[in-house]
Amino acid sequence: MQKRGLADNAFAIALGAVVVIAIAIVGVSAVNTVRERACKAELADFQLFFSHLSEGMRPGTVNEESVSIPCGAKKLYIMDSRQLPEADWFADYPLVRDSVKGKAANTIFLMRDEQVLSSFEAPNVQVRYPRFLCLLPKSGKATLRVEGFGGSVSLDPVCSQPTCDEVLEPFDAGRITRVFRESDKADCPGCVDQEFSSIPEELGKAKTLYQNVKIYRKYSYCDGKMKIHLFFRPEDGVVARDFRFFEAIPKSCIENLDQVLDGMTRPDNGVSFVQPDPLLMWGFSTLDEDTEVEYGLDIILKDECAASIDGSALAREVEKKGEVLEPTALTPDEAKSNSDLQSGKVEAPPESQQQELRITSTPPTTVKLGDNYSYQVEASESGSLFTLTQAPAGMTITQSGLITWKPGKQGKGQVSVRAQQQGGKAATQEFTVLVARNCQGHAERRCAAGDVWSFDSCGVREERVSNCWFGCRNGNCCLFC
Repeated sequence: MQKRGLADNAFAIALGAVVVIAIAIVGVSAVNTVRERACKAELADFQLFFSHLSEGMRPGTVNEESVSIPCGAKKLYIMDSRQLPEADWFADYPLVRDSVKGKAANTIFLMRDEQVLSSFEAPNVQVRYPRFLCLLPKSGKATLRVEGFGGSVSLDPVCSQPTCDEVLEPFDAGRITRVFRESDKADCPGCVDQEFSSIPEELGKAKTLYQNVKIYRKYSYCDGKMKIHLFFRPEDGVVARDFRFFEAIPKSCIENLDQVLDGMTRPDNGVSFVQPDPLLMWGFSTLDEDTEVEYGLDIILKDECAASIDGSALAREVEKKGEVLEPTALTPDEAKSNSDLQSGKVEAPPESQQQELRITSTPPTTVKLGDNYSYQVEASESGSLFTLTQAPAGMTITQSGLITWKPGKQGKGQVSVRAQQQGGKAATQEFTVLVARNCQGHAERRCAAGDVWSFDSCGVREERVSNCWFGCRNGNCCLFC
């Protein structure tokens, strides 16, 4: 009897344990289900924020908008829908890089644990150079300055919004040669401690430097001003001797740097220099740890000017774990890109070659079905003639650059416009025009992502009407469904 009683007790304990485990599994499953539903609802709200961001925004209207970052995402990438950034800037995120490289429609990317959590298209969004934003959530939100801009919106992070949009500076033989020319003309005490070697040798040293010291650039915009941040990050065990970094801004963008410079880093353990022409320089006798310098401007440069800034690093020698590294040989393409390599001399190119033709205007990227589309294309030089090399049916352009179109169906139109001067210089602008339907708002209620939402007459989801904790059916919340 005693044995039987012990067996019964053991069975009861085992049964109780099974019940507890089952309850725990069901509980965890229920919690995960609630979290998944909440995440889906958050993602729907997030996408809705961007789909309606341009509504009611007249040109010149400025608002400050905050959006909750869903599902615990750690980074938010926003791409310019007119002109995508360089795909190689996203080498650490293959899905983002491949999407940008393939010119896919998605322009919004949510990142968590270095993976893409969600992505979608926001076709009416414009972003300043480098044509993307990387935002870090602050108290679970991102706050943007939103400005109406001809059927679309221009986005900037507010001054207090943390950002992460650093861009890797690649080695560029032609750019470094141009910096040689500018720095050689400058009266720059402390810039160079010794005479330059031949141009090919200096370029070989520079290539070795870029292979061992990663250089990043970051742009920030606030209250009508801009800052350029530069980060020098040597690899473990690397020391750069007599390191110099030169920043040359095109004269066509800033005539006198002294008039617009709003401060610059003056390192205690190095030298710095400003030339109004305009040229900036920072120098360190030894660079062996992560270092940041920056400078500010009282103006915001146009995108084409920000993209044309030439920044280049030089060093007398580079050591790695006590060993001096030899200059690295240039590839044929790198040698070809530098027209001065053969002579070993650096001469300024003719003025006609210094200034590239650019299309400076920004196209409207949305139009409603049945409405007239109009865009006046403008170039950096007068007398340019304009043609369409790709356009949807019915779109026309005059030689002076006026594009007109009345779309006959919903969808997207790919446009490529070319500007050309009689001397042969040319520039191209590519963009996509989204043709949207004319729809009546709040036409009906439906279930979506487990909640009740309002939809317009075209079937586009607008806003959440009710949160449904247990389920949704036929446009209403329900308890057992």
